[in-house]
Amino acid sequence: MSSTHQDKRAADARPYRFPARWDRLLQPLDDRLIRLCQRGQGSRPLYAVAMAMTALTCIETGLVLPLILYGWGYDAHACSFSYLVLALACVSQVPKRLLWRARPYMDGRAVALRHDRTSSFPSRGVTGAVVYAAAIWWPMRGSAQSVAADGIAAVMAAVAVTATMWARVHLGVHYPSDAAAGALQGALIVLPMRARLPRWCATAHQTSYGHGGAAVIRWSALVTTTIVTLALVAGAEAPPLLLWNKSSYVLGLLGAAMAFRRAALYGGVHALSPPPPGYPSLQQALPATLTPLVLLWLGMRGSSILSRRAAHSRSPMYQLASLALCAGIVVTGCVVVLSVRQSS
Repeated sequence: MSSTHQDKRAADARPYRFPARWDRLLQPLDDRLIRLCQRGQGSRPLYAVAMAMTALTCIETGLVLPLILYGWGYDAHACSFSYLVLALACVSQVPKRLLWRARPYMDGRAVALRHDRTSSFPSRGVTGAVVYAAAIWWPMRGSAQSVAADGIAAVMAAVAVTATMWARVHLGVHYPSDAAAGALQGALIVLPMRARLPRWCATAHQTSYGHGGAAVIRWSALVTTTIVTLALVAGAEAPPLLLWNKSSYVLGLLGAAMAFRRAALYGGVHALSPPPPGYPSLQQALPATLTPLVLLWLGMRGSSILSRRAAHSRSPMYQLASLALCAGIVVTGCVVVLSVRQSS
């Protein structure tokens, strides 16, 4: 299938178009900033930096972090990340699914250093940069011993967001106005949650490790969380909504983190008792890190295969297979983290 036909099919799948009037109004500033950001486009170091920022701020990075942090024992950080990434996934997909704006390289207004096929508006990478920066900055800010340390953390967060905005424009896949809208979308996600996260994660210690004995696990919580996750996936993938064909692994990985918290950290008392804080051992960190990464890879591969085949068939078997993939990710992720924490 030609790239032009793929772009047309992606555009036809969206019920609304980015207003042409807005595009004309933004074009002078957008084009000027694109030329500025694409200077040195033949530079391999600049391309490597842009791709690194893209990888660090993509939605997939946020999906694996909650499970990794739970496996390492940083429960409060993991809880905050899971809620923020869930909000990022849900909020950012709505405009991506409903509103079409061609990428700059599609309209010949930028040199294509990368060929993303989805809608350009807004930039989810920039939204992710804002959300991830907030998730990292808030704990640092809360534990800062001086105003200088707080200021350094804020500057680092601002630099990360700005670098991501530059990276997405440099690659030719976003207009500067997309990047600005992505930053605004990120702010609209994190600001309302700032006051709520400490209350939602009140039962999660900053560090908590297993004690080597049998823990009292609420398996009913694992089952109910899995069922709720499957219901959300079924709704997201069912016609006519067809919100996101990635929902099986996106919600699966987040569901695994939520299931772990509900099954093992509940009622203000940890099923896994917390010895003195410290760094996780290699025996604990290795499986806790590799398992989410493997589940992400399997989910991406499985989702890609199922979506391609479902495009040529209306059989409900593909949706059932997607639900099975999601259930496998939720249960496997939760059980592996439980095993790691109990054996540490």
